[in-house]
Amino acid sequence: MTSAELGNRKFTEFLRENGAEINFNRNQKIILVASDYDEQTLSAVAWLNSNNVDISCFKMIPYKINGEVFINMEKVLPLHTCKDYYVNFLDNPIKSSGQKKGITRRSLPKIDEMLEWGVVKAGDTVVAKGRDEEGTLLANGNVEVNGEEISIKNG
Repeated sequence: MTSAELGNRKFTEFLRENGAEINFNRNQKIILVASDYDEQTLSAVAWLNSNNVDISCFKMIPYKINGEVFINMEKVLPLHTCKDYYVNFLDNPIKSSGQKKGITRRSLPKIDEMLEWGVVKAGDTVVAKGRDEEGTLLANGNVEVNGEEISIKNG
């Protein structure tokens, strides 16, 4: 018996003894980490994602600040859809006291800041997450939906 055959037999015995023979290697996940990616790699990863291969690309950039090393991780692929970022501006705001312990909300910029920065502008069409109605962003930061002006500012 060769060393490869012996290794294969030992590995198969280990899987069988631990009840993992049937499910072993059924749910693969590939995670690529690099400082940058070329177009061919991103194209290949996007194609694999569209063909049900669970593969992700993360960009990792180290920074040295005051003698300490910090690492910035950024998910490159798969992309989130725009719907993942919609805000429910027609619903009542979520009160922090009603949140479960251990869960924190990320701090997003206020609509006034986004208008000032030029991220959005008056006249832009906005859609609330989970809603079909479209609204038009007004210069004062409110939204007009079906002829009614609605405030989306949280106090």
